[in-house]
Amino acid sequence: MLTDVFGEFKSYDAKIEIDETTKDLIGVEANINVVSLTTENSKRDGHLKSPDFFDAAQYPNIIFKSKSVNKLGNDQYEVTGDLTIKGITKTITLRGENTGFINAGMMGGKRAGFYATTTINRRDFGLNWNRTLDQGGLLVGNEVMIELKVQAAASN
Repeated sequence: MLTDVFGEFKSYDAKIEIDETTKDLIGVEANINVVSLTTENSKRDGHLKSPDFFDAAQYPNIIFKSKSVNKLGNDQYEVTGDLTIKGITKTITLRGENTGFINAGMMGGKRAGFYATTTINRRDFGLNWNRTLDQGGLLVGNEVMIELKVQAAASN
């Protein structure tokens, strides 16, 4: 592996539950559209959506559903839940923070910001394709860092 590659899913639906009184995070659910993945390289994006990796035709969504939320300190959280990629579900833990709450009234309503990260092994989710480089080593690393930067708006 030579360098990290950044990718982003542009289309998703997510629900974040917040205690209105304490402003604490209660739960998270997300449904991510695999076809919306972009790394800003169309050839690589096509390969990532193929059966070699995500197999978007057969598994069009990545799903996350929290099972527990632990407040670790001031605005710090640990969210444990089930992540499903390519039909394989594993329990993962996201660590992050609440980056703020506002009520902008008619200018935007209630909004909450969150940041979280975790690292997974792609092979745990059936993403096994790789190629040996002529100079030695592998083309694709196994560790994938997931980074979430979320701004959520109240649905009511």
